[in-house]
Amino acid sequence: MGNLWLGMRVLTQKTTIWPDPLDLYMGGSKMFLNLIIQKSSEAMGLLYPLAMRVRPTEDTIRDIMEGKIKGSLKREFSSHDRHVFSRHTKDVGPKFKQAIAEEHRAYLSLKNDFQTPLWFIQPYIAGQKYLGKILALVVNGVLFKAFTAKPDSDDPHELRVQEPSFFTPLSKLRYGLVHPYTSC
Repeated sequence: MGNLWLGMRVLTQKTTIWPDPLDLYMGGSKMFLNLIIQKSSEAMGLLYPLAMRVRPTEDTIRDIMEGKIKGSLKREFSSHDRHVFSRHTKDVGPKFKQAIAEEHRAYLSLKNDFQTPLWFIQPYIAGQKYLGKILALVVNGVLFKAFTAKPDSDDPHELRVQEPSFFTPLSKLRYGLVHPYTSC
Protein backbone atom coordinates (compact mmCIF):
# COMPACT_ATOMS: atom_id res chain seq x y z
CA MET A 1 0.00 0.00 0.00
CA GLY A 2 2.84 2.37 0.81
CA ASN A 3 4.45 1.71 -2.58
CA LEU A 4 1.11 2.26 -4.30
CA TRP A 5 0.69 5.68 -2.67
CA LEU A 6 4.30 6.64 -3.44
CA GLY A 7 3.69 5.70 -7.07
CA MET A 8 0.46 7.71 -7.13
CA ARG A 9 2.29 10.79 -5.80
CA VAL A 10 4.92 10.47 -8.54
CA LEU A 11 2.23 9.95 -11.17
CA THR A 12 0.26 13.04 -10.07
CA GLN A 13 3.41 15.13 -10.57
CA LYS A 14 3.66 13.91 -14.18
CA THR A 15 0.02 13.98 -15.27
CA THR A 16 -3.37 15.16 -14.08
CA ILE A 17 -5.38 12.62 -12.15
CA TRP A 18 -8.90 13.56 -11.16
CA PRO A 19 -10.02 13.24 -8.54
CA ASP A 20 -6.64 13.58 -6.91
CA PRO A 21 -5.86 10.49 -4.78
CA LEU A 22 -4.91 12.68 -1.82
CA ASP A 23 -8.30 14.40 -2.02
CA LEU A 24 -9.99 11.00 -2.01
CA TYR A 25 -7.92 9.94 0.98
CA MET A 26 -8.79 13.09 2.93
CA GLY A 27 -12.43 12.67 1.91
CA GLY A 28 -12.43 9.30 3.70
CA SER A 29 -11.46 10.99 6.94
CA LYS A 30 -14.89 11.65 8.39
CA MET A 31 -13.37 13.41 11.41
CA PHE A 32 -11.49 15.81 9.11
CA LEU A 33 -14.69 16.52 7.18
CA ASN A 34 -16.55 16.94 10.47
CA LEU A 35 -13.97 19.52 11.55
CA ILE A 36 -14.45 21.46 8.30
CA ILE A 37 -18.24 21.36 8.75
CA GLN A 38 -17.90 22.42 12.40
CA LYS A 39 -15.59 25.37 11.67
CA SER A 40 -17.69 26.51 8.69
CA SER A 41 -20.90 26.27 10.70
CA GLU A 42 -19.40 28.14 13.67
CA ALA A 43 -18.21 30.92 11.33
CA MET A 44 -21.78 31.31 10.03
CA GLY A 45 -23.41 30.94 13.45
CA LEU A 46 -25.11 27.68 12.49
CA LEU A 47 -25.55 24.34 14.23
CA TYR A 48 -23.45 21.35 13.22
CA PRO A 49 -23.47 17.60 13.86
CA LEU A 50 -21.64 16.45 16.95
CA ALA A 51 -18.97 13.77 16.85
CA MET A 52 -17.05 12.52 19.89
CA ARG A 53 -13.87 10.50 19.35
CA VAL A 54 -13.71 7.23 21.27
CA ARG A 55 -11.53 4.16 21.52
CA PRO A 56 -14.26 1.55 21.15
CA THR A 57 -14.47 -1.55 23.27
CA GLU A 58 -17.03 -4.26 23.78
CA ASP A 59 -18.24 -2.17 26.76
CA THR A 60 -18.95 0.71 24.34
CA ILE A 61 -21.05 -1.61 22.20
CA ARG A 62 -22.89 -2.97 25.25
CA ASP A 63 -23.66 0.59 26.46
CA ILE A 64 -25.08 1.47 23.03
CA MET A 65 -27.21 -1.70 22.96
CA GLU A 66 -28.50 -1.07 26.50
CA GLY A 67 -29.31 2.58 25.73
CA LYS A 68 -26.72 4.04 28.15
CA ILE A 69 -25.12 5.72 25.14
CA LYS A 70 -27.77 7.25 22.90
CA GLY A 71 -25.66 7.29 19.80
CA SER A 72 -24.15 5.34 16.95
CA LEU A 73 -20.55 4.18 16.87
CA LYS A 74 -18.89 4.89 13.51
CA ARG A 75 -15.45 4.57 11.94
CA GLU A 76 -13.86 6.82 9.38
CA PHE A 77 -12.43 5.46 6.09
CA SER A 78 -15.51 3.30 5.72
CA SER A 79 -18.60 3.40 3.57
CA HIS A 80 -22.03 1.83 3.21
CA ASP A 81 -22.51 1.55 6.98
CA ARG A 82 -19.87 -1.22 7.20
CA HIS A 83 -18.49 0.25 10.42
CA VAL A 84 -21.63 1.70 11.97
CA PHE A 85 -23.02 0.17 15.13
CA SER A 86 -26.31 1.25 16.66
CA ARG A 87 -28.88 -0.36 18.90
CA HIS A 88 -30.48 -1.82 15.75
CA THR A 89 -27.36 -3.58 14.46
CA LYS A 90 -27.98 -7.32 14.17
CA ASP A 91 -25.30 -9.66 15.57
CA VAL A 92 -23.48 -6.61 16.88
CA GLY A 93 -20.95 -8.48 19.05
CA PRO A 94 -19.48 -10.69 16.32
CA LYS A 95 -19.64 -7.87 13.74
CA PHE A 96 -17.77 -5.51 16.04
CA LYS A 97 -15.08 -8.10 16.88
CA GLN A 98 -14.63 -8.85 13.18
CA ALA A 99 -14.35 -5.13 12.33
CA ILE A 100 -11.67 -4.58 14.98
CA ALA A 101 -9.74 -7.70 13.92
CA GLU A 102 -9.82 -6.68 10.25
CA GLU A 103 -8.72 -3.15 11.15
CA HIS A 104 -5.73 -4.41 13.15
CA ARG A 105 -4.75 -6.81 10.39
CA ALA A 106 -5.07 -4.16 7.65
CA TYR A 107 -3.43 -1.23 9.42
CA LEU A 108 -0.75 -2.94 11.53
CA SER A 109 1.69 -3.13 8.62
CA LEU A 110 0.69 0.33 7.34
CA LYS A 111 1.15 2.32 10.54
CA ASN A 112 4.15 4.19 9.13
CA ASP A 113 2.28 5.20 5.96
CA PHE A 114 -1.35 5.58 7.08
CA GLN A 115 -3.01 6.54 10.31
CA THR A 116 -5.31 4.00 11.92
CA PRO A 117 -8.92 5.11 11.35
CA LEU A 118 -10.59 6.98 14.18
CA TRP A 119 -13.82 5.84 15.79
CA PHE A 120 -16.46 8.29 16.97
CA ILE A 121 -19.96 8.45 18.38
CA GLN A 122 -22.69 10.60 16.89
CA PRO A 123 -26.20 11.08 18.26
CA TYR A 124 -28.63 8.36 17.19
CA ILE A 125 -31.37 9.68 14.91
CA ALA A 126 -34.28 7.24 15.02
CA GLY A 127 -35.92 8.56 11.84
CA GLN A 128 -32.98 7.43 9.72
CA LYS A 129 -33.87 3.81 10.39
CA TYR A 130 -37.32 4.27 8.87
CA LEU A 131 -36.94 7.19 6.48
CA GLY A 132 -33.31 7.04 5.40
CA LYS A 133 -31.09 10.06 4.81
CA ILE A 134 -29.51 12.19 2.13
CA LEU A 135 -25.93 13.33 2.62
CA ALA A 136 -24.83 16.22 0.42
CA LEU A 137 -21.58 18.16 0.29
CA VAL A 138 -21.98 21.58 -1.31
CA VAL A 139 -18.79 23.51 -2.03
CA ASN A 140 -18.92 27.14 -3.14
CA GLY A 141 -22.59 26.74 -4.04
CA VAL A 142 -22.01 23.63 -6.17
CA LEU A 143 -23.18 20.15 -5.23
CA PHE A 144 -19.91 18.25 -4.93
CA LYS A 145 -20.94 14.82 -3.65
CA ALA A 146 -24.16 13.17 -2.49
CA PHE A 147 -25.28 9.83 -1.06
CA THR A 148 -28.65 8.41 -0.19
CA ALA A 149 -29.19 5.82 2.49
CA LYS A 150 -32.59 4.21 2.79
CA PRO A 151 -33.91 1.15 4.58
CA ASP A 152 -33.19 -2.04 2.68
CA SER A 153 -36.41 -3.80 1.65
CA ASP A 154 -34.78 -7.22 2.28
CA ASP A 155 -33.48 -6.33 5.74
CA PRO A 156 -35.14 -3.39 7.53
CA HIS A 157 -32.24 -3.24 10.02
CA GLU A 158 -29.80 -2.29 7.24
CA LEU A 159 -29.50 0.86 5.16
CA ARG A 160 -28.82 0.63 1.43
CA VAL A 161 -26.30 3.34 0.48
CA GLN A 162 -26.15 4.62 -3.08
CA GLU A 163 -24.71 7.53 -4.99
CA PRO A 164 -27.51 9.26 -6.87
CA SER A 165 -26.90 9.62 -10.59
CA PHE A 166 -26.84 13.26 -11.52
CA PHE A 167 -24.28 15.58 -12.98
CA THR A 168 -23.24 19.12 -12.16
CA PRO A 169 -23.37 21.23 -15.33
CA LEU A 170 -19.93 22.60 -16.17
CA SER A 171 -21.47 26.08 -16.27
CA LYS A 172 -22.02 25.82 -12.49
CA LEU A 173 -18.33 25.28 -11.75
CA ARG A 174 -16.46 28.47 -10.87
CA TYR A 175 -12.79 28.60 -11.70
CA GLY A 176 -12.27 32.36 -11.99
CA LEU A 177 -11.35 31.94 -15.66
CA VAL A 178 -12.57 34.06 -18.55
CA HIS A 179 -15.47 32.41 -20.35
CA PRO A 180 -14.15 31.05 -23.69
CA TYR A 181 -16.93 32.75 -25.73
CA THR A 182 -16.43 36.24 -24.33
CA SER A 183 -13.85 38.71 -25.50
CA CYS A 184 -10.94 39.44 -23.20
